[in-house]
Amino acid sequence: MAVNLAANAVGNLNDRKMLIIGAGEAGQLVAKAARDRGVTRIVVASRTQERASSLTEMLGGIPISINDMEEELNSCNIVVTCAESPHYILDITHVKAAMRDRADLPLVIIDIAVPRNVDPMVTQVKNVFLHNIDELSQISEQNHRQRQSEVSEAEKIISSELDKFTAWWKDHKVRPLVTAIMSKAEEIRRSHLERTVKTLPPLSDEELYNLDMMTKAIVLKILKDPIENLKSNGHRNHDYTR
Repeated sequence: MAVNLAANAVGNLNDRKMLIIGAGEAGQLVAKAARDRGVTRIVVASRTQERASSLTEMLGGIPISINDMEEELNSCNIVVTCAESPHYILDITHVKAAMRDRADLPLVIIDIAVPRNVDPMVTQVKNVFLHNIDELSQISEQNHRQRQSEVSEAEKIISSELDKFTAWWKDHKVRPLVTAIMSKAEEIRRSHLERTVKTLPPLSDEELYNLDMMTKAIVLKILKDPIENLKSNGHRNHDYTR
């Protein structure tokens, strides 16, 4: 959700640079989601250089010490903070210093740490946009409610498709018999039609066509009820089919 929020804020992530502060479980999840969304420039900052290196070896990116993150702030588009810390890691002083060298390049900061890593005062700096874990929770709740509202629609679709499948299955089980009946009836119809035509005066193509269509309609009309009953009952009553 944090990566999606970043994408909504800055657009296409392919040419964006992301700084992830924290290389724990949350940092790993953010890095993987960012990579899957197309972020190619990922910098991971951690108090433990080994942890940052381990994460970047696994998912790609550049490991740095958390003490060097101020330099990265100057050029990154997105910062996601998820470090374990009892106090703010980013405050308004850090952000002001970074924004002095960025011209009009916006900086999106997403703080998903508990307790928070970023001083809310940073929003006072021009072109800095801060989102925190509370906003993500609200978005998650909204998404959950939206999904719940779609449940009844999904159930209707399932019910409709189940009815279609059941009808197809019933038809499938008796299809060979229906085909045999129709073939036998067509054979009888065509045989009698040909014999009858031979006893009549010469007929035009239109008259032959109309006679052919009439006899087909008679056969279909006669077989309609038996076939419908066969489809309705034959799948559960083998004696009926036989």
